[in-house]
Amino acid sequence: MTTVGYGDYYPRTHLGRFLGIICTFWGVFLVSMMVVTLTMSSEFEPKEQRAFDILYRLLIRDRIKNRAASVVTHVVRTRGL
Repeated sequence: MTTVGYGDYYPRTHLGRFLGIICTFWGVFLVSMMVVTLTMSSEFEPKEQRAFDILYRLLIRDRIKNRAASVVTHVVRTRGL
């Protein structure tokens, strides 16, 4: 993020080095702002979190039902009831 290549070209004057440092910090700042923005936009709001929790509980309930049905089926097949 802060390199300019293989070092073939680099700033030789004090002004060029100063501008290079400013550009480096500006780039780091912009990347960190993008990360913060993506983090904030990917978090659920309270209503969204509640809906997600309800759907997750329904999914778990269905999985438990399916596992119980497969256990009962397995017992019936092995015991010959």
